[in-house]
Amino acid sequence: MGFILLAAMIGVPILEIAVFIEAGELIGLWPTIGAVIVTAIVGTTLLRIQGLATLFRAQRNLEEGRLPVVEVFDGLCCSREHCC
Repeated sequence: MGFILLAAMIGVPILEIAVFIEAGELIGLWPTIGAVIVTAIVGTTLLRIQGLATLFRAQRNLEEGRLPVVEVFDGLCCSREHCC
């Protein structure tokens, strides 16, 4: 298991760099940089929206006198629809 994790930690960044190089050759430097920035902004926005939704569900459960166990678990490691 440790070897697989090590290989993934080395292989994924190398693969990511290779994809950036290929994209840069295909569409150019600035469009590639723009795509990276746009996807970072979209990803950050989605994380913020989902995090706030989880927080509001947890607050609602606390107000109703229930423990927000599912929401805490959601906030720590996954979303309801696509659990990791």
